Amino acid sequence: MKKLLLIISGMLFITTSLSSQTFTCGDTLLDVRDGKKYTTVLIGIYEKYAYNNDSTKLSTYGALYEWDELMNYTTVAGGQGLCPANWHVPTDAEWQTMIVAAGGTLITSAGGYGGNKLKAIGEGFGLGVGTNSSGFSAKHSGDRDSYGIFYGLTARSIFWTSTQNTGASAYQFTLWADRDTIAHGGNAQKITGFACRCLRNASAGIEESNLNNQFNLYPNPTQSIVNITTSDFRGEMKFIVKDLAGRNVLNTTSKQIDISDLQSGLYLLQILNAKTEELLGVKKIIKD
Repeated sequence: MKKLLLIISGMLFITTSLSSQTFTCGDTLLDVRDGKKYTTVLIGIYEKYAYNNDSTKLSTYGALYEWDELMNYTTVAGGQGLCPANWHVPTDAEWQTMIVAAGGTLITSAGGYGGNKLKAIGEGFGLGVGTNSSGFSAKHSGDRDSYGIFYGLTARSIFWTSTQNTGASAYQFTLWADRDTIAHGGNAQKITGFACRCLRNASAGIEESNLNNQFNLYPNPTQSIVNITTSDFRGEMKFIVKDLAGRNVLNTTSKQIDISDLQSGLYLLQILNAKTEELLGVKKIIKD
């Protein structure tokens, strides 16, 4: 059940029970008592949807989120969004890596197989019975379409990625209750309500360090070159760029780092002494 903070022409209302209403904060509110119309705005409260606005389903199936809300109104692939600290909304590439690591396949651009390995025991039927051999424990939580109508409870589950397709759409993966396939799509509007799983940052143990005031990066975000300036004079340095899965994607000693070949998203830059391998600092880089 959502809680909305409504600001209406100087008046403050808290709406806590929306299960019987179709009003969405941001719509124009019609006061049926006198026919007057008021504009509304949602301020500072994250929205999520329970299937059919039934909050009792949240404990079993979790919540459904619009993409912008889930991403906390950023567009950085791999961004934290509404996930806890040291976690992030998985990218499209990370989802594909996870599927293969769990024993599934992505044999075509449309998707692949191995959905049953991702489903909780008791989910699905026929050729789509879940084995949960991956431990992913997916539930068929359904979804909310762009008109606010709920569909698919017990029949499918759709998970957002943090990777945009267009300005109005993003990539997602679908598990169906009656089959083992994993559908890969990118045309869903961001105002659609889908599920999400957060992914822990493999590099969570090396978050930005206390030495960071000795290092500055500019421009950041960037699409190509990021420059490093430093007040640390302990000899030649080495710079290692890691993705959020902890993989080394770039290794250089140049203070002008070219990340133009990397996918858009969030990366961690480790700064080391080139001779001793001492870790001098860690900075975040955002590739536009």
